[in-house]
Amino acid sequence: MSQEEFVSFYNNFLPAPPKRENVLTGLPPVNGTDLVDWTGTLTTPVKDQAQCGSCWAFSATEQFESDIMRVTGTTLVLSPQQIVSCSKVNAGCNGGNTETAYSYVKRFGGQELESDYPYTSQRGVSGSCSSDAKKAAATMTGYTTVDGEVSGVEWSGVEWSGVEWSGVEWSAN
Repeated sequence: MSQEEFVSFYNNFLPAPPKRENVLTGLPPVNGTDLVDWTGTLTTPVKDQAQCGSCWAFSATEQFESDIMRVTGTTLVLSPQQIVSCSKVNAGCNGGNTETAYSYVKRFGGQELESDYPYTSQRGVSGSCSSDAKKAAATMTGYTTVDGEVSGVEWSGVEWSGVEWSGVEWSAN
């Protein structure tokens, strides 16, 4: 690896801007009394990324899990490790982007359960990819990004929480 490649990879990773599939703009703010706290209702237990800069993969995974619960009523605990190790557009423990994580899951054909692909990057090492499309517990057909500077919390309903799946297909192994 050249000095330039080393610096590019290890210093201040900024992923390339993702190709945005669906962008929703111009949503009006809602009255604060219309907000709902979905904690514990449409969320899985808290996960710990430890010393790995993989918040982007955890965020994408939790959104996918929550949308599966909202659409199907089924709780699946999916694997952020799969995204950390296998989404090559991102830099694993050195950072990434939630939209490219969604694109990876869509392109790969789904996301495995955490029990099948456990988290191993606690010490900051991304690990090598060992995903198996046959073990995908949930697949997605697309997503919509809410564009703008405003937090998703200020938009009405769970469908404006930051990402809305235009379709969710799932299967239990």
